[in-house]
Amino acid sequence: MATVNTTSILGSDSISASRTTINSNFLTLENWVNNYNSVFGLDTVNGIINLTGASTGRVSAKTGKFDSIIVPSGGTALAQINSSGAGSFSSVATTNLTGSGIISFGAGSTLTQSGTSTFSGTTTLSGQTTLNAKMVLGPQGNFVSQNSIGASGATAGTTFPSSAAGGGGRGTSSGNPYVITALEDVIYAQCSSGFYMSVGTNGATAANLPAGLRITIVNTENSAGSIKTGVQGSNYTGFNTASGVGEYPSTGITVDANRPYQSSIQLQWEPRIGKGAGSQEGSWVVLGSSNMSWS
Repeated sequence: MATVNTTSILGSDSISASRTTINSNFLTLENWVNNYNSVFGLDTVNGIINLTGASTGRVSAKTGKFDSIIVPSGGTALAQINSSGAGSFSSVATTNLTGSGIISFGAGSTLTQSGTSTFSGTTTLSGQTTLNAKMVLGPQGNFVSQNSIGASGATAGTTFPSSAAGGGGRGTSSGNPYVITALEDVIYAQCSSGFYMSVGTNGATAANLPAGLRITIVNTENSAGSIKTGVQGSNYTGFNTASGVGEYPSTGITVDANRPYQSSIQLQWEPRIGKGAGSQEGSWVVLGSSNMSWS
């Protein structure tokens, strides 16, 4: 802003004769102060300086201390830092991101990086995570799954019953199958009277089964049993029994006796099998099995 220039009045000058000069000086100061107030948007009552009306509206300083920073100056806030140090940003691009505390990415967050990420502490990813490159396990790397489906009503830490009494498996029936949700990893199953599961009704596939979904079914009983295939009642088990398509036996998959927790089958969902047939669309494919057979 331009400097203020006033006319000096000498001690020998007459006050009366200098009235015009004095009034001119006051007017110059008044105009300058009003212009200053207008440009800086001063609110002396609430302690506000508002430069948003200026073309640049910049404040330059060596140090700044604030209780809150909000960007941009108007409209929806895209970045915020409050007095407690908490911040939120709609987008962050940085060469290095270091966190010594908890870093949380919500279900609607997207984390994209093209280099190497190192997580030295515990990392929890609550949303879908996609890996498009290899995953390397270091010298102490390992996988731990805490995702298992067991007897209905059983809670974490509950002791499994004797395998002669069904073990910790889920009991099912034709009218009450276990419905696949696409959130399972290992399913403990009571197979002595047949394990029934459903991927959809009337031979259709469930909409929430993604291609490549993998599950493992483990028998928990001493007795021999089976895993049901084809369409059971109004439910499609996911094992396609159609001739020339899946050809799983309609009698089911046989589970050996006296092999509790040792009889298992690993499956992967493939929606292209029987696609468009109108019945038994999609099928499980077997990736591996133990103490189970079918012919």
